[in-house]
Amino acid sequence: MSEMDYFTAYFDKPLMEYIVQETNKYAADLIDEEELSDFSRLQRWQDTTVREMYVFLALCMLMKHCVKQVIDHYWSKDHTVPTPMFRKYMSRDRFAIILRCLHFANDEDRNDDDGLWEVRYVLNELIGKYRDFYVPAQKLVIDESLVLFKERLTFKQYIPPKRHRFGLKFFVLYDYETEIVLHMIMYTGTNVDIPANDQHGF
Repeated sequence: MSEMDYFTAYFDKPLMEYIVQETNKYAADLIDEEELSDFSRLQRWQDTTVREMYVFLALCMLMKHCVKQVIDHYWSKDHTVPTPMFRKYMSRDRFAIILRCLHFANDEDRNDDDGLWEVRYVLNELIGKYRDFYVPAQKLVIDESLVLFKERLTFKQYIPPKRHRFGLKFFVLYDYETEIVLHMIMYTGTNVDIPANDQHGF
């Protein structure tokens, strides 16, 4: 299997169609609700597609391999920091507007009791595929993982001993040999996805 075969097994066409649908709907809602200036990128919005969304996600992942200070620098024509691949596949303005409108849930389904309601569907889909696609060996590990995150969020964690002191805390079950994730729970406070009567607790 190629890398793309693995990726599309998890981010398959139905899941991508869902993300595209919610992104297009959110963009339409923004255009209807906001008073847009003549120079707003939203004035030039065109519905995205599954194909374009795959390209968008690929560029997002590529950014981790050539980290720059601001997003605009990935499209810079400065010869000292060239990354022509980004311009080749998507314009800077198109990337920025998709990033602005990227959405994973219908705002009408808001659930204030669930801190992850905006990503709940996508998260559940991925966790289901973790279990479906991989049969682990005998050695499993349950670990706590802190993912760097500095923006404002009610359940952002501060753990001084960690390398990244601020971030999102996950409880992760993975295969020791391959490090393939089998299940994960994001800590969102006292209402995290652990049954109240579980004798082990956290």
